Amino acid sequence: MAERASLSTLSNLLAGRGVPMRAIEDAIARQVVHGSDMGTNLLEVGGVGEELLLAVLAEASGLEAAPLGSLPSSSHAALALVSADVAHQHGIVPLSLSGSVLKIAVAEPFASLDGLGLSASVTVEQIIAPL
Repeated sequence: MAERASLSTLSNLLAGRGVPMRAIEDAIARQVVHGSDMGTNLLEVGGVGEELLLAVLAEASGLEAAPLGSLPSSSHAALALVSADVAHQHGIVPLSLSGSVLKIAVAEPFASLDGLGLSASVTVEQIIAPL
């Protein structure tokens, strides 16, 4: 399972790819005030484009990047496994169920998915996306 990337690791990767430190600092300040994840805050302050952000988030997290643009529509089967309350509480988007593999989009990787209340027979595949 992917480990959560530290803020300093993410910041260093972004700076190494040419994102101005001022934009990174603005995103961190916005995160403190408004919450949400670093990626979303970087997009909100205009500090980075989505393509670069997804590449850096994937590198930092070790997860596959979500497709650019809007996330694919969630399947009914995936939505049936994860309640809206649980999805909102954990900041995830259930996307699809293929056999026993549930694909979810996450803004920050989960080391443990125990809090989602899923059956032990379900394997979870995480993809990273600014949510």
